[in-house]
Formats: sequence, structure tokens, C-alpha cells
Amino acid sequence: MPSMRIAASEGFLARIHSDAALRAGGPSVAAGSTVRRGPPWSEDVKFQANVLLIVMVAVVSRPSAFVAAKEPLSIRVSPAMSFAPANLVIRTRVEPDASNRAVEIVADSDQFYRSSVVQLDGERAPRTSMFEFRSLPPGVYEVKAALIGVDGRARATARGHVIVAESGVSR
Repeated sequence: MPSMRIAASEGFLARIHSDAALRAGGPSVAAGSTVRRGPPWSEDVKFQANVLLIVMVAVVSRPSAFVAAKEPLSIRVSPAMSFAPANLVIRTRVEPDASNRAVEIVADSDQFYRSSVVQLDGERAPRTSMFEFRSLPPGVYEVKAALIGVDGRARATARGHVIVAESGVSR
């Protein structure tokens, strides 16, 4: 009599194969048994994996939000996560004030630094400014905006964080 192999695990459908049937070209199945093709994933595992995937996509794809209204300076950096070489778009919002003279943006990681300064014309300056930093290498970046006043000192600061992951292209 041919030997029977049973591969069963709690929560998974049992697979039953006969050595003789495998040699003859196909599995034999005992009456009332079910053979399932593909990986033996339970519905609970599939559901948990889908929920985890949805949460990860939502967190990663969400751009950093502007800080509460009426702050002198707020920042929004996107994307929050990307692959190198990355292009970052930084938007600042400045509340109009006669003493506003400049906005400085800095993207800083352990291995890389980039900055940019835009002059402001006090109350007549545009509320929103956009900066673009291109081809950033891999790293965890702190993106900082500083609102510079008439005395040359920072009147307000805002921060965002960005993760640039290494890709096969950046090597």
C-alpha cells in the first residue's frame, strides 16, 4: 500500500498526496478533502496584511501638513518618503508682517546639506513660497524653515522630516 503524506496546519486547509498518485502524474484526494493551490494563507492573515498595507501607504504618501493657522511661519514638505535621488518640494506659508525680510530653507542629513534663501518684502510679500531641492541622496532629513526679521535673526521656525531611501539607481 502506498504511503500517505499529510501536510496540515491549524487554520490552513489540509493537503493530501499519495506517493503513487504523484508518480502517476497527479495528486489523489481523499473523499471530502479539499486541495488548495497556491500559498496556504488564512483569511485572517490576508485581512491583516491588507490592513497593514493600507495603513503604511496612507502614512507614507501623506505629505506633512501645514502647522495651525495664524502661525507666523508654517512648512509643508513632500513627499515624506521617496527613493534617491529624490526631488523635494517645500512650501512655506508666511503671515504678512512689516518686519519679514527673508525665508531660509535648510535640508540637512548626516551626509548632506542644502539651503536656500528668498528675500521678502515685508507685508507685501507673497504668503506662500515654493522651494524645490533636486537629486537629494539617501538619508533622513530635517527640513527647517526660518523666517528672518529686520534684525537678521530668526523670528519663527518650522520643521518637517523626510526619509530618502537608497535605490538601486543611486548606487
